[in-house]
Amino acid sequence: MDHDGWPAQVIFRDLEGTKLVSSRHAALLAGLPPGVARGLAYDTKRGWDRVAYCLLVNHLAEVAAAIADRSPTAAACERELWRQARHVVTEVAAEYGWPPELRAVLAGVPLPAKANLRVRWARDADRDAGYVQVPNPLRQLEPGRLELSPLESRQLEPA
Repeated sequence: MDHDGWPAQVIFRDLEGTKLVSSRHAALLAGLPPGVARGLAYDTKRGWDRVAYCLLVNHLAEVAAAIADRSPTAAACERELWRQARHVVTEVAAEYGWPPELRAVLAGVPLPAKANLRVRWARDADRDAGYVQVPNPLRQLEPGRLELSPLESRQLEPA
């Protein structure tokens, strides 16, 4: 943390658990030994669940909570961090043509959280972990009460 209490760096641990969406990387997966390809390949939904869980639930939620916990106004600080995250997701969504998954995140649909406890109790392989739905912190921001950018306002209007 820097002298103002903000993160000064981010460290990535490793690429363990890297997966490829088979429909997007079929040629690459076809060139690998079958057992390796099976271990790397996910279908589109499972790939999205993994990305959404890792990025939004596992990492951003932990970072926001850790930063907010150091603030005398923790709840307000955490809301502001999620507001900023919403702004970044909006910019990325616009840059990539408003993919349905990011539109859903911005609309506040529940997020996937890996059901690690179920896997541990059953002594199953981590790959067999399912996902449960958890509340989306972006939903709590109540878009109608936010100062949204014109770009975000247009994209969140009902179709």
